[in-house]
Amino acid sequence: MENVELSAAAWILVDVLETGALGLLSVGSSHFPGSSVRKNLDQRARLLLMENLRTAIQQGSLVDKIEVNEGATWRVLVEPIRSPTTGQVVAAHCIYAAPDTALPPKPIIGSLEWKIDPKTGAIESEWNAGMYELYELVPDAGPSPTGDMTQWVNQFIAPEDQAIMKMTIDASISAHDGERYIVSYRIKTGGEDGGVKILQVSGRVTTSPLNGSIWLRAITREIGSMASSIMPEGLKVDTSGLLQALLNLSDDMIFFAVDSTTWQIFMPSPNLESHGLAVGEGGFLANMIAPADLQDCLVYLTKQLTATAPLASRRKFNFQTVSGVNVPMTMASEPFATETDKGRYIACRLVQEVNSR
Repeated sequence: MENVELSAAAWILVDVLETGALGLLSVGSSHFPGSSVRKNLDQRARLLLMENLRTAIQQGSLVDKIEVNEGATWRVLVEPIRSPTTGQVVAAHCIYAAPDTALPPKPIIGSLEWKIDPKTGAIESEWNAGMYELYELVPDAGPSPTGDMTQWVNQFIAPEDQAIMKMTIDASISAHDGERYIVSYRIKTGGEDGGVKILQVSGRVTTSPLNGSIWLRAITREIGSMASSIMPEGLKVDTSGLLQALLNLSDDMIFFAVDSTTWQIFMPSPNLESHGLAVGEGGFLANMIAPADLQDCLVYLTKQLTATAPLASRRKFNFQTVSGVNVPMTMASEPFATETDKGRYIACRLVQEVNSR
C-alpha cells in the first residue's frame, strides 16, 4: 500500500529503531509491516509530519504546533514513546487536524524493555503503564508482572502462539543485531472475565556499546485480527519442528517443550494441572522434577539433544506434585531444531505410572 490518503485526525504510529530508521505500523485502522513512512504517506502528511517527527524523536519531547500548508492551517502533534527503563525513544504517535477539531482517542501503546545478561541469560524486565492496560493488569510493586520471558509466555500467551513468540525472541536475542521483528499473538488477559485479545509486538534486540549488555526493546498494541509475522532478513523462525515433535509424542499424554539453555519449560499441555503438576515460578524444570532425580533427567535430555539420531529410550523420573507428593512418571523426549537454534529445544511427554494414579 503506498501514498495513503489520510483523512484529518487519523493517529499514525511509527516505530523507531536504534539506528534512527523509521517504520510505519499504522494509520488509523490500517496496519503496515514497518514500511517506509515517507513512501506510504500522502504529500500533505509528509510535509506536515516528517520534519516534526524527526524533531520529536531527536529531542525526545512533544511537538504540538500550528503549521500552514497550501493555505490551510493545521495542528500538528507528535508524541514520542519511550522505553520504560532507559527512556530511549522507541516509537512515536503523530496526527494532524484542523485546529478546532476534537482529536480521536489515542490508541494504547505498551512499551517494554529487557536487560539481558550475556553470560547467564538472566532478564530484568520492565513494563510501562500501557502494557499493564493492554493486559488488563494492576501494576504491582515490581517493574513487570512476570519473572522472565518463559514465565510471561506460559502465564499470558495463548498456547497456540507460545512457540512462535518464544522462538522469535530467542532468535532475536541470539542475533542481537537491532533488526525489527513483528509478531501477532493472542493473550489471556488478567481481567475478571479472563478474555482474549490479539496484540502485535514490534521489537528489536541490540548490544550496549558501553558494557556489552543485551537490550530488548519493543512496543505492543491491540489489533483486530491476526496478521503475518514479519522477520528481518536472515532471521528464520520455524515452529513446524516443535509441532511435529509434539504430535509424534502426544496421544492423550502430558507434554511440554524445554529450552536446554536455561532448562525452562514452555508450551505445557493444558492437562498438566489435572495431574497435580505445575510449572512453577520461572518455568524451570527443576521445579517439577524431584531433587534426587533432577541430574539424571538433565543427563537424559542432554543425550537426546546431542544424539546423531533420535533415541527411542524412555526414562522413569519422580515428579513433584503441588500437594508435595512425588509421583513416578515415564518421560519420552524428542529434540527439534529451528533455522537458528539446533540442539537447543526438546519436546517431552509424560505418562503417569498406573500404580501411582
